[in-house]
Amino acid sequence: MPIDTHSPAPTPGNASLLNALSRLASDTLARQSEELFVAMRQVMIDLAGSTPVMSEQQRFLDAMRELAQSQEEVQADFLARIFTGFARIGRPAAAGPAIRAESLALVSPEEIERHVLATGMANRARNRAQKALLQLHERMLRVTPAPFEEQDNPFDPANIAAAFLEACARWSAAPGILRPLCSHFEASVLSGIDELYRAANELLVSAGVLPDPSSITRPTRKPETAPDSGKTAPKPAGAPEPGASAATLQEITDLLARLRGTAARSEEHTSELQSQFRISY
Repeated sequence: MPIDTHSPAPTPGNASLLNALSRLASDTLARQSEELFVAMRQVMIDLAGSTPVMSEQQRFLDAMRELAQSQEEVQADFLARIFTGFARIGRPAAAGPAIRAESLALVSPEEIERHVLATGMANRARNRAQKALLQLHERMLRVTPAPFEEQDNPFDPANIAAAFLEACARWSAAPGILRPLCSHFEASVLSGIDELYRAANELLVSAGVLPDPSSITRPTRKPETAPDSGKTAPKPAGAPEPGASAATLQEITDLLARLRGTAARSEEHTSELQSQFRISY
């Protein structure tokens, strides 16, 4: 989608909001990564117990001990990369360094596998929480000094996954460790990413940055009425006036009765004349 060209001037309020977002992300990810490391230690024990080869058992046990020793270092590196992502969007845009041809190199098979695994789990997480992530991105554009692309958002699952795997690169390079590591990272961290987005959106909404669409009350439309033209519909022939009184109706009734009486007397008179004519004849 196109970038919003709105580019607010840096203010202390906007900077504090970005700092609050970075703290929210780092606190949440630190807690989730702690659960991940606990799960990974058990995974190493299970992998060691599932292989009958002694050398394989020793390799997994050594990986478990190395993880326990380097956990704090890996976590610190992971969170530092997250902070770097927020710092990057928190400063005015600048032209990036030119890519030098001599700096390009072939990608190793391990890096390709890491990229494929990270892309797959990031896409699944993004599809599950796409609406909340898009709303968060639109709000963040209101508090950053320059627009930035969606793929550069530090909240994007691909950036979170890449930061973690790069922090674990040395430890996860041992054969058989990268895949279970990615599987547990997706289960422990990315599966609950929508909760992080919800909290981040609530933080910005409470600060007055774009209201929640679900909280906007739409005005109720009143039913339309036909305009009064000032003309009255014609009355059927013989219909009484709306204001006809009971006396008027009684007069009509009496008139009908008199007419019926006159007709009856006329019939009697006609019969009497016919009788006299027959007698005289």
